[in-house]
Amino acid sequence: MSIESDGITAFRILIAQSKLLVLYAKENDKYPVWDGEIFMYSIPEHNGKNEFIKGLVPIQIKSTKVDSLANISRKYSIEYSDLEIYYKGGGVLFLRPTFVTPVEYRIFHKLLLPVEINDLLNQKKFPDKKSISIELLEIENIELLEQICNLFIENQKSKFNFLIDNQNLAETLKENPKLTLKTISKPNIKDAIFSDYASIYIETKEGIQIPTNLKIEEFSSIINSVVKINDKIYFTEVKNIFNKKDEIIFYFNTALKLELKDNHLYFKLKQEEDVLFDDLLIGNEFLDELEITGNFSIDNELFPSPISVESEKNQKQFDYLKKIDQMLKFFKVDTKKLKFKDLIPQKDLIDKFVSLFIENQFTEIENSSSTHEFFIHDLINRKVLLIFVKNDSGTFKAYNYCSETFDKNCNIQKKDENMTIPCSRFIALLTIPKFNKEYEVFEGYFDLIEEDLLKFYQPMDKVKEFYSLLMLDLIKEFDKRKKDEYLSLAEKINELIYTPEEKKVKLIYIINMLQIQKRKSKLNQDALNQLIKMKSESDDKNLICCANILLESFNEFEILFSSFKEDKKNIFMNWPIWNLFLERKKRN
Repeated sequence: MSIESDGITAFRILIAQSKLLVLYAKENDKYPVWDGEIFMYSIPEHNGKNEFIKGLVPIQIKSTKVDSLANISRKYSIEYSDLEIYYKGGGVLFLRPTFVTPVEYRIFHKLLLPVEINDLLNQKKFPDKKSISIELLEIENIELLEQICNLFIENQKSKFNFLIDNQNLAETLKENPKLTLKTISKPNIKDAIFSDYASIYIETKEGIQIPTNLKIEEFSSIINSVVKINDKIYFTEVKNIFNKKDEIIFYFNTALKLELKDNHLYFKLKQEEDVLFDDLLIGNEFLDELEITGNFSIDNELFPSPISVESEKNQKQFDYLKKIDQMLKFFKVDTKKLKFKDLIPQKDLIDKFVSLFIENQFTEIENSSSTHEFFIHDLINRKVLLIFVKNDSGTFKAYNYCSETFDKNCNIQKKDENMTIPCSRFIALLTIPKFNKEYEVFEGYFDLIEEDLLKFYQPMDKVKEFYSLLMLDLIKEFDKRKKDEYLSLAEKINELIYTPEEKKVKLIYIINMLQIQKRKSKLNQDALNQLIKMKSESDDKNLICCANILLESFNEFEILFSSFKEDKKNIFMNWPIWNLFLERKKRN
């Protein structure tokens, strides 16, 4: 009996243990490539019926004889010509029975799917090279063989799909496609993912699975865990990283990680520029406390010393970070997505602000005859407006209009009357000649303006008059800049200055409400009906002209408007509703 026949016999003995697999093999070894097929059935009680065939696995058997099973080489030199045939046929299960005697042997294999064969063929660098070495794995039991056959059949469904090349694969991955991992069962998910049988597929929008040559080097999982030192909770989420090197890494955030090596814990604090600022701060704080207590807990499991800390952390740096954090909070800078690298270009400005607001709280401006000075800075993700007001002593006190509210700075002094109007710290700046009508001074702080208006608004006639004019100015600014914030703030002011009862009867409220709406979208039928009713019931020519513009009854508007005296025309033309009429004339 030949060595190849011994190999087929040994494989028959193995496969006979399965109720799902049936071997059909050629005994005389006269076939050029394949030596047979394994038929896999979907149920154990198949009785050889075709309806239960799940698929078949072509096999190639290359047996060999050795003196000892102790130190068997798992390398096999396979010819490129054979690989090309396997590739065209959709893959093969390559078998290598290795004998000492007919009863003393081990069976090795290599599952060669089209993707793996393609990778091997691409490694051919010289035309005259005939073969390439492959690494073989042992078939230790029948359960493993069943899983291998099932994996082959599942993967074979995609064997005729287009194989993405490396360049196209990189472009495809940018689109965040659905990835599917196919592998065999292992005692745990880590072993299954890192097994030699793992294959990754890209799924197209049409549901077609395309094989790739991607390999998983590591994978992660995020779990909800409470990390504490004493009773203080520092983290509520832990990211676990597993890799082929059997290293276990825990990321508490983007800056702080814990590595488990040789049953020893190593903390590392990353200082890279892409680390989130908040994460770096809490990482420093955690390590500071850890040095004092010597232990921490994850979900109440205590991790005591010895703990090694590998970082460039020092107390001076941590103190500086805390001052920056205090300064950023002072300016109400949102630090949730702030990266450490975002601070670097503005280091000089940040150092100046830290000194000004955290350490000294005031500054002196020399050689200034003015009673006040203004400075506008772009700090990270917001604009900072600083106002320096001269004290009686001649020094200047610094005020930050973006984080503090001072009642005296929220009032506008009426020049012609002995009264002040409460409004907003930002709007109050408009009374200063340098910033008069410069709305960009507070652009970006509409939420704080609204907060001020709600806090300081008083329902008095003079206040209402001021707020009405401010609202009209905001609508006109929208027409110039086309920024929705102006229109939104104008709408909120219109709602603020009228009581619910007034809103039902005040026609000017309705006109302003609808002219704001018209700038957003086309007026609905209810709005048009309100305007038609207003025209029929009102004798105020100004309101009727406004209604005609909103109804786009421009001929009626022009006839009525022509009856106005020049001074009244000029007043009307200064209202923002005039812009809607001008827009219509431009279109025509």
